[in-house]
Amino acid sequence: FAASRYETVNMPYLRKTLHHRSEREIFGTLGGLEESGIIERQGSGRYRFRDPLFRVYLRWVFGIDDH
Repeated sequence: FAASRYETVNMPYLRKTLHHRSEREIFGTLGGLEESGIIERQGSGRYRFRDPLFRVYLRWVFGIDDH
């Protein structure tokens, strides 16, 4: 999620990025993050962080750069 260049991510992106995880695991994790209020669904399989600053924080913590 935080590594994406875009504010929202879709299932094809998550499947490609998390190719070592099963679709069931991905959906389970998304459900847990959604229930916890960390992410929200933006319709038709797109998700985003509820608080955009949390994405910025994660990018800083993990050293993710756009370059």
